[in-house]
Amino acid sequence: ARVPSTTFWLIDNDKFVGHVNIRHYLNERLENIGGHIGYAVSPNERQKGYGTKILELALVEARKLGIEKALLTCDEDNIGSRKIIEINGGKYIKNGDFEGRNLRYYIVDTSTLD
Repeated sequence: ARVPSTTFWLIDNDKFVGHVNIRHYLNERLENIGGHIGYAVSPNERQKGYGTKILELALVEARKLGIEKALLTCDEDNIGSRKIIEINGGKYIKNGDFEGRNLRYYIVDTSTLD
């Protein structure tokens, strides 16, 4: 089952570089995989800071939606995503397996954002 969400695109100099999807609340599946925010950066635009920026902007929007404790998940072996989440204030809470994937779970307290 889907939940209400808002999608934003990240554009730089008229070029699409990525998107982010903010889920307004979580259902049981999203509590296990996906969390409140999912983002992707085009493969040829990775490692340029766009992932960090798109998550930073998304967390501000999540706060506006009333999400005070944003849950984020990523694959254990996705070092890039782990760094992006941690740079944006993600506090590691646990590891878990879901549908054969080894995941890391983070919480970002959006009330502390500028």
